[in-house]
Amino acid sequence: MDELKGWRIETCKGPKQGCANRAPDDALAADLDAVFRARDFGVGLGAIVGGKLKHRHEFTVAIADCPNACSRPQIADLG
Repeated sequence: MDELKGWRIETCKGPKQGCANRAPDDALAADLDAVFRARDFGVGLGAIVGGKLKHRHEFTVAIADCPNACSRPQIADLG
């Protein structure tokens, strides 16, 4: 298993998965990933946790554009 980054960005499944209501802007997810990476978010989170990161420690961001909520914004840290 790969080492955790400290954050996870979930987006809509989209037309490839059979949904016509996909959030059209993948650039937002890429921009958010770049911000987390530039600020060494995983390193800071690891310092707060005080050890090796586990899945439950990851900060999750969900991007959704319709009420189907495929990216699960209702249970993410930021939706």
